[in-house]
Amino acid sequence: MQVLGNPLHGRARSVITTALIPGVVALSTIATAGEALGQEAPVTSPSVLRLLVVNRAHVRASMLQASEEDAEAIYEATGVQTRWANVTATDASSDYAIDFIVIIVSGTESRLMAARQGDNVLGLASRESGIAWVLYDRVADNAAIHCVPFRRLLGQVIAHEVGHLLLPANSHSDHGIMQRRLNTRSSLREYFTAAQAEMIRQHVASLRCGQHITCALQPLVPSMLPSDGTQATSR
Repeated sequence: MQVLGNPLHGRARSVITTALIPGVVALSTIATAGEALGQEAPVTSPSVLRLLVVNRAHVRASMLQASEEDAEAIYEATGVQTRWANVTATDASSDYAIDFIVIIVSGTESRLMAARQGDNVLGLASRESGIAWVLYDRVADNAAIHCVPFRRLLGQVIAHEVGHLLLPANSHSDHGIMQRRLNTRSSLREYFTAAQAEMIRQHVASLRCGQHITCALQPLVPSMLPSDGTQATSR
């Protein structure tokens, strides 16, 4: 069995933004065959989605960039462009004008969050707080076990969880990137359905009509982690 190189380096640090509000959607995996479905929905003036990625797991910059490029391609197919800001604990005093936040956690933080979810959960999203979490350790383990590129799986998890922030509740689909269970044996890229792409374009366009988030990063405290009362559904 091929084991991928570990893209983690350094020591995980505490950088988070706001307290978690109940309403979390979880992402899990299943090892089954599937096909990637392309999305043909070109638009002349694509909207821009601004994402702040808090790299608490200290994924290598080159690996994180490759994952973001995969996620970017998935959203470009919907007619939405993405703009990425990547930060770590050293940026804790900075402010960022963004739409949503993606936090990549590992080690103790990842285990604390995973303990409250199913065994196969790879990520979480809270639509109320506008935050998505990615459990680095589980993504890396699944990529190694199924011999798929880590950057591709990470990019798909990011795209899926951000999708939960943009789409209505209970937004899983039978195929594409928003499937309840992710195919971890395939390195093919999944996409949004035509209906999902339309809803995403409308949501992103509405963000340009006045919503503006300025985020000041703060240290993690236990109350910010999902509680036992958080409602989660596995993907």
